[in-house]
Amino acid sequence: MSANDLQQRLDEKIREVERLEVENERLRALLALSQGSKTTIAAAHAKPHPRSDGQSAPVDAGSLASEKVAMVSSLFRGRQDVYALRVGERSKR
Repeated sequence: MSANDLQQRLDEKIREVERLEVENERLRALLALSQGSKTTIAAAHAKPHPRSDGQSAPVDAGSLASEKVAMVSSLFRGRQDVYALRVGERSKR
């Protein structure tokens, strides 16, 4: 391989490194935005959910099943079509 070929390959690799550095910066910026969004979403989920009785109660994975059902019921109040029916239950209606 001649010195000219080696220089061309070196120049190619230098350009590739520069391109990858630019891409890394772009990806770091996207990651920072994504992490900021996750923080915002987590904060939004930390707000208490309204209950059907009008009071506020935080509902999370550690809540009682009845609290979770009450929260879901308050969100879908009056919408019987959003609940799953057991097999055979549909024919009873």
